[in-house]
Amino acid sequence: MAGDLQGALITPKVKHYVAIIEPYELSALLRGIDGFSGQQSVVLALRIAPHGFVRPGELLAAEWAEFD
Repeated sequence: MAGDLQGALITPKVKHYVAIIEPYELSALLRGIDGFSGQQSVVLALRIAPHGFVRPGELLAAEWAEFD
């Protein structure tokens, strides 16, 4: 019976994000964010992101009530 269901659900592909573990890498990232010029909403999101250590999707879905 369970064999009939095999392949019915597709397992989503896992995507891992690169981790910054060296201080010089973090420094380079923060300098890059400060030097970024683009759409205002993207610039602000990039500047907020390092303060909360959240995933991009969580930042996009955040509401003002969640910021203290």
